[in-house]
Amino acid sequence: MYASLFLPNHTEEQARKFTSEYKAQIRRRLLSGEELSNDEIGLKEFVLKGGRISGKTQNDDYSTVPLLVDKEPGDVWLCRSEESTIRRSVFQAMQSAIRDLGYTISNRKDTDFRVLTSPFEIIHNKTGNRIQFFAINKDINRTKAMTPPTGRLKKVILEEANEPDGEIYVEALRSTALRFFDEKSKLVYRYNPPPGHPLSNHSKFCLLLPFSILFLHISFCRRRYRETFIDFVESDF
Repeated sequence: MYASLFLPNHTEEQARKFTSEYKAQIRRRLLSGEELSNDEIGLKEFVLKGGRISGKTQNDDYSTVPLLVDKEPGDVWLCRSEESTIRRSVFQAMQSAIRDLGYTISNRKDTDFRVLTSPFEIIHNKTGNRIQFFAINKDINRTKAMTPPTGRLKKVILEEANEPDGEIYVEALRSTALRFFDEKSKLVYRYNPPPGHPLSNHSKFCLLLPFSILFLHISFCRRRYRETFIDFVESDF
């Protein structure tokens, strides 16, 4: 079910489209403010729906760790709506995933990974690739000021994507991240329907999330959203 999170965005044949010249042109268009489709950028976008026992967070975290170990430069953003929820949720969960995969982690440079808490970051000591954890609510300018240290984003994850106060905060995250994406990047929205929500018990259901992402709840599909394609993955309860 979660295999697409671990796989490259494109086959070798499809990847030939993304030449250096093509990618430079795409970057110029993005920096000029032009709206481009995921197909043009090469970006893959996922919505992961499931409860606490669905495995969505664990599998997504497992698929993220190799991106940091990979010697190719590139960083990851892992976001929630509020700063106060980061330490005991996504920050701890990612450390657990790293240990599960057999890597060492501490606040020192003599382990595989190093942890920083001000700001929240996890860094692979050999490659220098890192995960930056931050909140997106309240101030869109804070999100727009974010820059990945390598200048490239391999992945962006929004945990509990139903929590932000409004669409503008999710759009600020997405529009900022687009400047650093390429054809290998993934954008993941995790969503946990609250108890009693129609999606909790319905196998085929359309939901317009608060930030206006159309989530078609079937096992795997592609659906047109504005001028982009989103790859949807669902988990059973």
